[in-house]
Amino acid sequence: MADPAAEADPAMEAPAEGGEAPAEGDAADGDAAADDNAADGGDAADGEAKGAEEPAAEEREQEVFDYSADARMIAVKAHLADTLENFNAEAQWKHEHDVWLNDYFNETDQRIIFFWNDFDDFNTLKVSTASAPKFYDNKLSNGEDIKAVDYQVAYFIKTVFDVQITEANLKDSVDMKYIQSDPLEDLLEKMNTDYVKQLLQENDWPEGVKKEFIANLHKFMQYLNESTYAAKGQTYLYIPDEDLSDIEASAKDKDLLQRLETNVIYWTR
Repeated sequence: MADPAAEADPAMEAPAEGGEAPAEGDAADGDAAADDNAADGGDAADGEAKGAEEPAAEEREQEVFDYSADARMIAVKAHLADTLENFNAEAQWKHEHDVWLNDYFNETDQRIIFFWNDFDDFNTLKVSTASAPKFYDNKLSNGEDIKAVDYQVAYFIKTVFDVQITEANLKDSVDMKYIQSDPLEDLLEKMNTDYVKQLLQENDWPEGVKKEFIANLHKFMQYLNESTYAAKGQTYLYIPDEDLSDIEASAKDKDLLQRLETNVIYWTR
């Protein structure tokens, strides 16, 4: 019988001439090192890939927030240039103004937005979606009153409220207006030149509604007229803009006579 101790273990065979068989632990270390190298190479490749993507991501972000080519912003800045004496788009317009406007155009619950040059620093462009700056009882930092000639406010009013404002519907969806003097004077002028005549010519309302509205419109104009001229130390009687071309028909119009009588009573109170 052969001696078991004399049989060769295949796993323990002598190494080939000129070399040594690696120990089991050394082999494991080599495999681990290979894995680490592969992992390092993969991390490096990932890093290079991320590095290559970063410029593209920055460019995409810049495209998202760059409003310089937005026709809506361009139209707004053109209106400001026409209405604000000291407006300088290059010096005053900031990214924050783009953000305000973008929100105004996209949020359907925002109805109006105001822009004006800071009364203490004309190089600063102010913006608000709440209200225009005060003119009366508002002082400059030096304690002086704001001059009427310096009170210049541009504002934008939506005429539709249930849609976002786009380049295509901007003209039909937003009125671009301005104030360039004492606010009461400006309102009185706009009412006399634009709104009163248009409202008096409205014929699509029910007769009762129109009668009540016109009566209250004239009352409002009486107070507005009186307040505007009283601030200047002047008295100017409000005369309703009524159609009196046909005297006989006017004499028979009880509603018209009542409005005229109410106006005369207001003069003599």
